[in-house]
Formats: sequence, C-alpha cells, structure tokens
Amino acid sequence: MDFRPHAHFTAEDTWLNDPNGLLFHDGRWHLFFQNNPEGPDWGNMSWGHASSADLVHWDRLPLAIPHEGPEAVFSGSAVVDGSRIAAIYTSAYDDGRQAQSLAWSSDGVTFTKEASNPVLDRASTGFRDPKVFRYDDHWVMVTVEADERLVVLYRSEDLLDWEFLSSFDDGTTTGIWECPDLFPLPLDGDDSGDPDDVRWVLLLSVNGPDGSDVVYRVGSFDGVHLDVGPPRSLDAGPDVYAAATWTDAPDGRRVLLGWMADPDYAGSTPTAPWRGAMTLP
Repeated sequence: MDFRPHAHFTAEDTWLNDPNGLLFHDGRWHLFFQNNPEGPDWGNMSWGHASSADLVHWDRLPLAIPHEGPEAVFSGSAVVDGSRIAAIYTSAYDDGRQAQSLAWSSDGVTFTKEASNPVLDRASTGFRDPKVFRYDDHWVMVTVEADERLVVLYRSEDLLDWEFLSSFDDGTTTGIWECPDLFPLPLDGDDSGDPDDVRWVLLLSVNGPDGSDVVYRVGSFDGVHLDVGPPRSLDAGPDVYAAATWTDAPDGRRVLLGWMADPDYAGSTPTAPWRGAMTLP
C-alpha cells in the first residue's frame, strides 16, 4: 500500500527527512532536503531538490549535492551571493567529524563543491546544521554543537572565512539541539523599520529523553549576542521536526516548513517505495 499524501511533498521513491536550503529565487520556492538517493531508508545522505511556483505543486529536480566517498551531506541552508546560489551544509565524515562546507550554483540546479571545503571546522563530532542569513553588510551563521546543546554564531564577509561571534545555551543537560533558525519578525506584522518594533526568533529542534519537539524562543539579536526567552513548543503534536523558514520570501513573509515525522520512529513508517514527507508550509 502506498499511503502517499496528496498535499504534502514526498520524494518519489527514496528516503526524505530535514528540509534544507529553503530559498525563494527568481519566482520559485526552492526546497532542498535530506535524501538517500539509493533507497527508502536513512543513509547516503545527500541534498535532494524540488521547486514550486505556489508552495502546492512541486517539480522534483535532479539530486543537488550528492554524498561522495567519506563525506555525507547533512543539513544546511542556501543564500544568493551575487550571481550565484551558495549552499552551506554540514560535511559529515566517516571518522565522525562534522564541519561546514559550501557548494555553488549558477543555475540553481547544478552545484559544485567549494575546493577549500570545509570552510569552518571545530574538530567536533556534533557541529552541524548551519543557517546563514544577511545582517547589515555581512553574513551571519547560526549553527549548533548538538550534543552540548549549544548555539554558536559566526560572521563572514565572503562565506569562506568565518569569525566567531558568540554562543548561547540554557543549562540543559540532556538531549540534543539541531536545525537552528534565527530571524526577525515585526511586532503585530507591522514592518515600520523601527528596531524596537522587531523581535528575533530562534527555532531549535530538540530531541531528548521525553521525545522530540520544535521549540521557539523570542528575544533580541544585536549582530553579535543572542538574548532570548524560555522555549515554547511550535506544534502540539509529535510529528514535526527540523522546521526551517525560507530565505528571501516575497513581501517580507516568513514561511516555515518542517519534516513531518518523529526521529524515534521515522524509519519504520509503513510506506513504499518512498519514506518521509514534509509538513504543509
């Protein structure tokens, strides 16, 4: 039995998990995603790709960034840098090390990995899930040390050389933090341009002894330090994880998408020949 939903995006006949590289560009909503191009189970992690004009009807596109040799391609984000799209992702190596890498595209479909990869390496086994955004005249990356439950921020002028800014934790001692996103939202939807009328939102996917959740924290970001309040659940149910928002969405919109699953049992859902689906935007 297929069980394929009509409204939720799925891979055609392979495994899918985290949405990656959410980017609106040239009138299209680009959805990259964690994908095993070789079957319906987790493994061989690469970036799949689809795009849409309306967030309802999706065109599946060729594999964007494949796993190669000792490197799996874990979650990340995408931005427009001049005439190119830059995908910023986690290289997960066979020896357990995780570091941040780049891939470039001039057409939004075919990507070439940066020769100097990885561009940011902390010699860590839990350093992953970079979300990059523009702040003033430079780039900011928010990422995590997952096992330490630590949010880490960096800045860069060129996406290649990164300078440490600050870190954030709340003293939590169990579980992991993954898939951070950080973005401003105007109060009451009124984008007056006054910084006092804006709050910054930190999204995190957390997986601990009591199960998984996507949480958000509201506060401020001054370009260096993050000051946010206590976590609140994004969704009351268990089946959303790795939620992220689109970069450069039109009309100042903030559009969110998540993986419609719980990591604890995502690998055993009875679908075939595909496994995994996205939430509705």
